[in-house]
Amino acid sequence: MNKVYDKTEFIKYINKRAKELYPLSELNYWDCYYALQTMNHCIEEILGNGDSVFIRNWWDIKPKLFKSIKRYTPLLGREYEVPERYYPRLSAHTNFKRACTKFEERLAAGEFDAEDEEECDE
Repeated sequence: MNKVYDKTEFIKYINKRAKELYPLSELNYWDCYYALQTMNHCIEEILGNGDSVFIRNWWDIKPKLFKSIKRYTPLLGREYEVPERYYPRLSAHTNFKRACTKFEERLAAGEFDAEDEEECDE
C-alpha cells in the first residue's frame, strides 16, 4: 500500500504479470522495457502534434490550455505573471476508477493494517 513504483520496478511488475497472463509467450524484461519506452515516445509525439490519445475504459490524455495567471511571491515581494501554457491532462476511466473503488472497499474492510503501512514507509 502506498508504494511508488519507479521505472525499473514497474517494468519488472509488467514483465511478471505478462508471464502470468500469457504463459506461452516468451516476453522478457527488455520486451516490456521497449514496449513502455515506445508507448511513452508515441504519446509524446501525439501530444506534441496537439492530438489526444483515448483508450476506451482505461484513460485518455490530451493537451489542455491553462490560462495565464498572476502570482504573488512574498519572498521577492512582487507579483509575476505565469503565461498561458499547455499541460497534459490525464482522465481516468471505468477500469481505473473501479480499481480505486476496490482499494477503498478493501481499506474499509481492514485488509490493510498499521503494520502494512509501516512496511511501505521503510
